[in-house]
Amino acid sequence: MVKIKNYILLIALASLFQPKLVSAQSLALSVSPPLVEIMIQPGKETNQTVRLTNLGDDTYLKVNIAVYENGRIRDVSDSDRLPWLEFTSEKIGDKPFLVRKNEEIPVNLRLHPSLNSETKDYYRALTFSTIAYPHDPQTQVKRNTGSTYFRPNGTVTLKGFIGKAGYPILPAAILINEQKELLIEKNSRQASYLRGFFIGRYQLETSFVMDEGSLRVSGSSTFYAFPWKISLFLIASFLTYRFLRAYRQKRVM
Repeated sequence: MVKIKNYILLIALASLFQPKLVSAQSLALSVSPPLVEIMIQPGKETNQTVRLTNLGDDTYLKVNIAVYENGRIRDVSDSDRLPWLEFTSEKIGDKPFLVRKNEEIPVNLRLHPSLNSETKDYYRALTFSTIAYPHDPQTQVKRNTGSTYFRPNGTVTLKGFIGKAGYPILPAAILINEQKELLIEKNSRQASYLRGFFIGRYQLETSFVMDEGSLRVSGSSTFYAFPWKISLFLIASFLTYRFLRAYRQKRVM
């Protein structure tokens, strides 16, 4: 009876403290050509193809047209919408579509301004939103791309139930089309992760600006920490104690 209780207790504790698996995903997109300049007269029509290649893992993509203004990209409002600029590709639509690894997708654009269209310069940008495949709300993949290098200036803040701590991000230069791990300064040394004894619920917040600009990038993530090694040691010690105690009682009987 004692052995059965011990086995039941071991299974219950193992199922209670089993950590949840967390997956990651590699993302690398190639867009060609990266910049297009088109001159067209009102009443005429032309087509432009942008080729998108997925150099990373399988992922879901959603392609949108955004406004490029004063060096920034923003969503298209009703007043900015151009009815004569539209997608003609079969896959491109309101819903995300699956792009396999190393697959090349043509993004076809059709431009057909009417005769009464205002003659001026229009600046638009193609944006690509990604969703993990298979979809996992705990998995996030982020990548910075642009037309020039920059240095991130900001902090990483860790908040717990007993307080919070801030760590400055090292302003290392990130070149064009480069993906680099952010490093923080801790105890006058650079580090890519935080060490220490963690238990309970924590919130990790990252916020930085590019060089001395006004565009701020921020994000946060919540996680739960538990000292697994200490817990397993205590569980093993407890089961050993129960086993030895039951064995001694059996010998006495």
